Amino acid sequence: MPSITTQDLTDLVKLVETKKLDLMEKGVANPTIIIAFDLDLTLIDVKYFNDEWIEKKLKIYLKTMQHMRIQDPNIKEDFLQLNLFRIWEILQQYNQDKELSPMQGSKTVEIFKQLQSTDNVIGITARKHATMADVTERQLNSIGLNFENIDNLESIGFTNGIFYCAGGSKDEPLKQAMTQLNAHHTFFIDDKQSNLEKISDHEELTKIHYKRETESPKSNKDHAKWLNSIQNKSNFYQKLPNNSIIKQQCCRLLTQWASIDSQQEQRTAAPTSPQI
Repeated sequence: MPSITTQDLTDLVKLVETKKLDLMEKGVANPTIIIAFDLDLTLIDVKYFNDEWIEKKLKIYLKTMQHMRIQDPNIKEDFLQLNLFRIWEILQQYNQDKELSPMQGSKTVEIFKQLQSTDNVIGITARKHATMADVTERQLNSIGLNFENIDNLESIGFTNGIFYCAGGSKDEPLKQAMTQLNAHHTFFIDDKQSNLEKISDHEELTKIHYKRETESPKSNKDHAKWLNSIQNKSNFYQKLPNNSIIKQQCCRLLTQWASIDSQQEQRTAAPTSPQI
């Protein structure tokens, strides 16, 4: 079944209500519904270094870091990527409450709580449980959300209503939830079409591509200013990967994210000389 695309989570409420009526007409007295939310850029909007920004930068900077493998042939590209995502995880710890907001503002919180009052609402995220569970719950609480009404699922990486997939497919956790809760129908909402395409099609599953409305992204100069402010905290670099070459290059990469992109912005913004 192809995914349904929406820019407004109000559409989700209408879809759930319509499905419940359909199931009741078919003789299901009290339909069990699951609403499974992705977190990043579906529920949580992060001002600096969100996962969309980091993915774009990874594509650029992985190509420029080949010299790392020249210095140490044992370093593999997937190892580099894992360490760069570790930087992202560390950066998330420094996103304070003022730098977080729910997608679509207070409307998202209202819709979320409305659905949670009547149905089984769970989270499914690519984040890693071991390194990101506490940060994730803090971020959710800061914007007025939590999944703690669902705590009876048995699965590795599941806690307080959230499946942590550690970069893996969200398909298996979704199947586990559907089975353990005996769901009559499940709705899965994600901002990435690629994630939805990896979810197995089921007659009792509706996939929703949330093409959310976002504010203008922060400029590279804004990222640089924020990055410099957290780098002044003494424990920041201590949290970077221990491998000396990786650590050195991670620090260099963080600096490049600020300086190179700012230079590119300035060149782009600079007026061109008039032609004579």
